[in-house]
Amino acid sequence: MMMGFLMIAMELFLLANMSSSFAINSIQSKSIGAISKSSGWHDSSIKAENDRAEAACASGYATTDSNDAADSKKAEKINQHFIRGLLDTIQEELDKWMINGSLITKTRIYSTLKQVERQSMDPELVILASRMIRNAGLPLEDPELSEKVDRSIVGSRIPGRGESETSSNDIKEAATFASNVIARSGSETSFMGARLGIGGLDEILLEIKRRVWIPLAAPPSLLQELGIQPVRGLLLFGQPGTGKTLLARSLSKILSPMRPPTIVSGPEIMDRFVGSSEANLRKIFDSPPDLYPQYATRDDAHVLKNVALHVIILDEFDAMARARGRSGQGDAGVARDSVVNQLLAKMDGVDALKAPTLVVGLTNKRDLIEPALLRSGRFEVQVEVPMPKTVQQRVSILKVHMDQMYKSGRLLVQDVADGMPAKRRIQQFPSEQLARYDELLNSLAEQSTGMSGASLAGVCRSAASRALERSVSNFAGSFSDEGEVASSTEMKDCLVRKDDFEQSIQEMIIMQNFNKKEDDKVSEDD
Repeated sequence: MMMGFLMIAMELFLLANMSSSFAINSIQSKSIGAISKSSGWHDSSIKAENDRAEAACASGYATTDSNDAADSKKAEKINQHFIRGLLDTIQEELDKWMINGSLITKTRIYSTLKQVERQSMDPELVILASRMIRNAGLPLEDPELSEKVDRSIVGSRIPGRGESETSSNDIKEAATFASNVIARSGSETSFMGARLGIGGLDEILLEIKRRVWIPLAAPPSLLQELGIQPVRGLLLFGQPGTGKTLLARSLSKILSPMRPPTIVSGPEIMDRFVGSSEANLRKIFDSPPDLYPQYATRDDAHVLKNVALHVIILDEFDAMARARGRSGQGDAGVARDSVVNQLLAKMDGVDALKAPTLVVGLTNKRDLIEPALLRSGRFEVQVEVPMPKTVQQRVSILKVHMDQMYKSGRLLVQDVADGMPAKRRIQQFPSEQLARYDELLNSLAEQSTGMSGASLAGVCRSAASRALERSVSNFAGSFSDEGEVASSTEMKDCLVRKDDFEQSIQEMIIMQNFNKKEDDKVSEDD
């Protein structure tokens, strides 16, 4: 019985296993069939999903394009506002530059212009910025930048040495060469009045030689060891007609032998437009003349132009450099004050000049000059050019203006050379009493007491014109109405006599007395 029970249990267990397996297989078969039947639906649903995604992307792209356009307009508006702020900055800096001419201000202007060119989305604003700079008188490219590039490549032709070392050495060599040229130009008798064609100012010339020329002629290395620099300004003052302009022109040939001097009158700098006077002054300092051909053709000319002395002669200096801050001076006085400020900045300001510069001011009224200009470091050397006080001084001035007519035989004196027109006259009239050349000079100098150098030069011109009058009148009268020569008198017989000088001196004295009375009358009216 027990055995039967066990057999039934085993059958039941086997039946259970078989039914479970059949259920599993049935489920798997149904699943596989379901999957097989749904394969077509799966493909179409994927396609639908793709279509919906593409439509969504297309819609998204359209939305993105619209947003980008809006963002772009907004960015352009922000950029335009930013660039206009830069344009305002340029205008402010240009206004400052027109007044002070500062290199730092000019650098800011060019830097801001470059920023506008890089960041502006509107090309019209770039054109506007360029137009603003051109209207202010500045070039669109900074010339200082190219100058710095030129200086940075000095000596690059020499291999085996560093660029900065080569540049420094070349500049030192060029500075030494320039000082040697100045030393040669002022050596021996160069500062003698007779050599320069200046009479009665030998003491003045020696003082200028000591204070101005000697530091310029000394080697730069020696000046560096002494801790000094050449003077930057020389003021020549004195009464009218004492030879200040002639002295300055003659000195410039010695002090600046490598380039021509810049000679300008004070009133020429002044201009009625705001900022123009300052710009005129800056141009004089910032644009030194080119080197003379013998130096401009040298291999190191690009270095020499930066070390050769530039002499600026400002005639009628008081017209542009009067004392600042005077009451009741009006707009013209304010403009003149601005010019004085510009001159102060150029002479010893923070901005270095393109070349070493010596400013020579000429004035009749030193008391009108701005005191700040007269301190040491600016117009440090101040020399009075006096009236000729002694007979010997007047003799030296007369000799300057009479030597040519004496050497050419046009002055009727006893010791004239053979073969000259005056000598033929002496031979024709041997009994005529004539003075020697030096005796004539002393006699005229004694009669011309109180005259300036310009007045003595005028006496010599007046005497020569009297001789010309006689000669031309005789020459014209030698022709008859028929055009035939009626006399043997010729133009070559023109001679200047002692009485021509004496009459000219009397005329000059009369004219000077008249002018003095007029000046006194004006002073009384004031």
